[in-house]
Amino acid sequence: MSDHWIAAWGLPIAKPPRTCAEWVHDTTVRFTMLMTVPGKSLKFHFSNLFGEHEATISRASVSVQTEGSSIDVCRFAAITFNGAESGTMAAGEGIVSDPADLVYEAGETLTVSLYFKDFAQLTTAHANSGEFIKKWVAERILFTMQDILQALE
Repeated sequence: MSDHWIAAWGLPIAKPPRTCAEWVHDTTVRFTMLMTVPGKSLKFHFSNLFGEHEATISRASVSVQTEGSSIDVCRFAAITFNGAESGTMAAGEGIVSDPADLVYEAGETLTVSLYFKDFAQLTTAHANSGEFIKKWVAERILFTMQDILQALE
């Protein structure tokens, strides 16, 4: 049987009303994904679909979450873009990562960390239970307003 890529986690995106902070700078944002299928490699599609300015992910990583918000430092992988540590998304565009080698099982929670060295505009959202939640990233990744506020502290 040959290996192939499947979508294992995803969310629809929407343009939210502008009611809260619009920018992050020198900030790491972390969010979690509960995996529904096992795997050994991941690709990420990050979106700047509603961005009015380009946005650069300066560094990114994925790891297996352990207790609470801790991560397993032995089960960690850098997320790269065309072999580079950083990736830039033009306004209205997205970016797909290179494969990140990380073995994980169905039911495990993965933690993704994104570091934004330069200013990045927060313009993409996910409708959750009828509420728009401000977020940065992904047709495949969600983090809540609480996560953003904690990252900005």
